[in-house]
Amino acid sequence: MALTNYSDLQQSVANFLVRDDLTTYIPDFIALAESRISSDLETNDLHITTTMTVDDASETLPANFKGMVRFNLEGVYPALDYMPPDSFHSTYAVNVSGRPIAYTIEGDSIFFAPYPATSLTATYTYSAKPSLATDTTNRLMTNAPDVYLYASLCEAARFLLDDDMLAKYEPAYREAMDRLNDVDQNKGALAMKLSGVV
Repeated sequence: MALTNYSDLQQSVANFLVRDDLTTYIPDFIALAESRISSDLETNDLHITTTMTVDDASETLPANFKGMVRFNLEGVYPALDYMPPDSFHSTYAVNVSGRPIAYTIEGDSIFFAPYPATSLTATYTYSAKPSLATDTTNRLMTNAPDVYLYASLCEAARFLLDDDMLAKYEPAYREAMDRLNDVDQNKGALAMKLSGVV
């Protein structure tokens, strides 16, 4: 069967388990698998680029935010500098406005310094926490469904206290994840030549 979305994955996990009494637990297996995948993944398959209106000292980040990759204000390059919260708050006064040059992240908010004097548009790329239950599919599911499947089966094995099953699917998950991470490390390694450019 095709393995392209959340429903497909649930059915595939059920097929591999060959049991009909675990249906209600399969979403939990997948959610736990996604938590593990998010920690192990070194690729950009879960990176999202989007925009944000910046018109205050802080803005709320997306619910699926895991970590910032880069943050650019319109017409400003390079990207804003990230500072750890302690350094950020000890370096910049909270009541100074101007064009932001630095940011920090605390909880689900991003803070700017100086805070913007006018409304600005930012383009930013962040690493997202995967959630097939919310999004039904994502680029990782498209590119590496085996990672999702084997990680979910590992969680099922832990739930069932089935060491033989875990010994079967843990190496399969590790191999699939290693293969995915290895392939991503080579992206962009080839040279690209533009016509007429020496």
